[in-house]
Amino acid sequence: MKKKIILLFLIIGMVCNALFSQKYPPGDFGGGEYHFEQGICVTPEQRILMDAQAQENIDQLIAAGILSAEKSLEQVTYRWPLEQAEGFNYNSYYGISNYLDQDPTGGIQDYNCTSRSYDGHRGTDIFLWPFQWHMVENNHVEVVAAAPGTIIWKNDGNDSYNCVWGPGLTWNAVFVRHDDNSVSRYGHMKEGSLTDKAVGAAVEEGEYLGIVASSGFSTGPHLHFEIYNENGSLVDPYSGTCNSLNQDSYWQIQKPYREPMINVVLTHWGDPVFTNCDNAANPVDNRVQDCFQPGNTVYFATYYHDQMQGMVSSYKVYQPDNTIQWEWTHTSPSTYNASYWYWSRTLPDDAPEGNWRIETTFEGQTVGHDFYVGSAGILADNDIFSFCTGETLTLTASEGVAYLWSDGSTDQSIEVNAGGNYSVSITTSEGCELEASQIITENPLPVIAGIDGVTSSSPLVAEFYSVEDHAGSEYFWTVSGGTIISGEGTASIEVGWHEVPSGEVCVIETSTEGCQSESVCLSVDIQVSDLEDIAALNAISVFPNPVQDQFLLELDLETSVPQLNLKIHNTAGQMLYQSQVSNIAAGKWQKLIDVTTLPTGIYWLEIQFDQQSIALKLMKF
Repeated sequence: MKKKIILLFLIIGMVCNALFSQKYPPGDFGGGEYHFEQGICVTPEQRILMDAQAQENIDQLIAAGILSAEKSLEQVTYRWPLEQAEGFNYNSYYGISNYLDQDPTGGIQDYNCTSRSYDGHRGTDIFLWPFQWHMVENNHVEVVAAAPGTIIWKNDGNDSYNCVWGPGLTWNAVFVRHDDNSVSRYGHMKEGSLTDKAVGAAVEEGEYLGIVASSGFSTGPHLHFEIYNENGSLVDPYSGTCNSLNQDSYWQIQKPYREPMINVVLTHWGDPVFTNCDNAANPVDNRVQDCFQPGNTVYFATYYHDQMQGMVSSYKVYQPDNTIQWEWTHTSPSTYNASYWYWSRTLPDDAPEGNWRIETTFEGQTVGHDFYVGSAGILADNDIFSFCTGETLTLTASEGVAYLWSDGSTDQSIEVNAGGNYSVSITTSEGCELEASQIITENPLPVIAGIDGVTSSSPLVAEFYSVEDHAGSEYFWTVSGGTIISGEGTASIEVGWHEVPSGEVCVIETSTEGCQSESVCLSVDIQVSDLEDIAALNAISVFPNPVQDQFLLELDLETSVPQLNLKIHNTAGQMLYQSQVSNIAAGKWQKLIDVTTLPTGIYWLEIQFDQQSIALKLMKF
């Protein structure tokens, strides 16, 4: 299957730390770079006002004895000013879009002598990545004090989801003064999330200050972090060849200029979708999904910051038994502040159920993500999802921890006796919620209005009996006092009655869905003749009658017969059998007659001797 590499390069107007992306169509492969646009985060007028308010607060706190006018002998160093909230556990959650601009002449130069900044930028912009608006919505990333100190300025009440740059915008921020009289500033935080502590309150290193958001002049969630020394001069916390503001690093542990790292590995139900500024307050579905069923297509995505050109990532997907289902590699075609790559794979229809895992190995680090493959499939009795009226069907869901059926039942199996669409929700031990539904068809029982046919007949007479014929149905007939000559299984049969006083015809219809009707019967009177009225027949017997393949003819003769003729005719008078016998002595005479070749039906056996003729009715079945 061919893989298409698509890189996104999107240029948008000058705005502070904007986060934009073009969405790829579904496919085997996609991704590329996220771009963070640049612009003024705080206007000069706002800085003048903030500086004046902060200095006024410092003077009041010194006068109240809360702050000292003297600096400590040792320079304060700073920890990283962000951390993940409890319960949020990405491998990494940020990237850096802009360092402090060191060039006062109108050019752009960061501490590393490159241009990862914008003209006049006075701090470090640390952006959230990926799905930054979801992080803001769920308070996933917290701003913390980079060093112990005292709050000297605080501002709140501004829109957390700002996406445009314009007049009247003010950020939510906290300024902290430290023991060496240096000041750290934390801007763009979420409205209403700022610490409850007031100006003048002390904070410890790592203490919560607020939630990263996008208030003020900002078009994407990020922390703008600024530091001023004890003299009120701007400093760059990073030491480097082109840092002309200060020689030493202000970080306890300075991160490298490029920090190649996997932020997170995720699984999605489609290619990843990112919220843009227009609906920042209502993040769109990012298509993240951890629960799949066999046959589903899974999109495996890895999100990076500072991925550099030529760096290789390897990807492996493991089945529950730790065998590798798929593996592949990818080489970064360029260097990015933030990037992502995704591949889609379709799970086999017989994919084993359980916890699967995708792992990405990059620059000596391996980051994995578990996802569950299972089914909430419904099994029915004998896997038949229909039943006949009056029957009961048992539906059983796949194994899980908790069940909720559409009828409110919480058992693994339910019994149904009515048609409809039944569904079940299963929660597995892994916390996956799986859904399955099944349409159950209730088939009505066929109804036989009655049997058409005579209710009075004579022995050895063929009669026809029928019911209304429904396409596809089969009919099971039973006859007492007679024999079915033809038509078994159809809606019409031919019956030959025996020499009994009465008989009965019954039928059951089975529809194409396998549903059976109630048995319907018809009683028949058989007019048996008085043997004394036909005394001539006492000297003749046929056994058996009805016959199958042959029968025995027996004559009781008072005198000898020079010649005897035997003939068998059908009901149309056509002669089908003839035999002559000569010189038969008086007494009992027998002959076995083979009628194997005769089809089922009614026949006449004619016996001729002494210029007399006697006919006897036969039934063949």
